[in-house]
Amino acid sequence: MSCPPVLDLAGVPAPHRHFGRSLLPLLRDPAAPHRELAFTEGGFTVEEESRMEHAAFPYDLKSALQHEDPTVAGRAVAVRDREWTYVWRLYERPELYHRAEDPHECTNPAGRPEHAEVERRLHDAVLRWLVETSDVVPAAPDPRRPDVDLPALAHTARPAARRAPRPDAVERPERWLAGFATVTAGPGETVTTGIRLPERVFRFWDEGADGWSAVPGTYRVLAGRSATDTRLSAVVDVRAEGA
Repeated sequence: MSCPPVLDLAGVPAPHRHFGRSLLPLLRDPAAPHRELAFTEGGFTVEEESRMEHAAFPYDLKSALQHEDPTVAGRAVAVRDREWTYVWRLYERPELYHRAEDPHECTNPAGRPEHAEVERRLHDAVLRWLVETSDVVPAAPDPRRPDVDLPALAHTARPAARRAPRPDAVERPERWLAGFATVTAGPGETVTTGIRLPERVFRFWDEGADGWSAVPGTYRVLAGRSATDTRLSAVVDVRAEGA
């Protein structure tokens, strides 16, 4: 088991992420700034009852009680500052102790209006601690994770022309990209551009003919910034080859 002060004294980098901080700066300078809060976590959920220990004497009675009523060993998070201790429990009400007046933590004034600000401050500190220390990215890569090395695809917003579908025997998507143009315009500026549609956009691969064939008919061409934002449309008639 490693801890930040020992690693710091040995000059060894941490093999994994630590949430504690080294006490070495305080040993060198007691006035050095350090954390003002200390956190403690422990306990189980009732769903984990089957995984709790079955201890022998002298812990047999305690162990049996945990199995009879798992909530007595329920999850809890405690935070302490120089004056106060606050405990948030999963299955029981919160606890708050003013150690300056109650060093043995016998009186729980949690919920009293006069201590609402202290309770809120420490409750928020617990929440922040849980968010900061949960779902940690492993220091070493997971061996089950496959290596992925795919080429990156550049993407830019362009005015595009797309053909609307026509009913025929050729299976096609509802809309597909037929051409595009890239333009640059300043604020409030109007730019005129054109999009030329090559003949091939009205063709499909004909396996029977082993080549590209035109599909005659009437096509509706849509123009806009994207497939979901079309501003203009036009109708194009395509004749059969040889007609």
